[in-house]
Amino acid sequence: AGNELGVRGAGEGGITGVGAAVANAVADALGDPTAIVRLPVEPQRVLGAIGGEPDRSPPPGPIGDTARDSGP
Repeated sequence: AGNELGVRGAGEGGITGVGAAVANAVADALGDPTAIVRLPVEPQRVLGAIGGEPDRSPPPGPIGDTARDSGP
């Protein structure tokens, strides 16, 4: 329906748990379940966790919070 092959897409449902799995693997490797508490797992966060530094990055705001107000 709607394409030559007559197939329907399933979206990217199989990838939704990958970020959490990677974060858990890193935390497990570091031996600290609280080492990585936010996604994405960025290199600076991993290096900070290795050095024992807590993640001080601000939590994400609501959707749309990143939009810049162009002003009048």
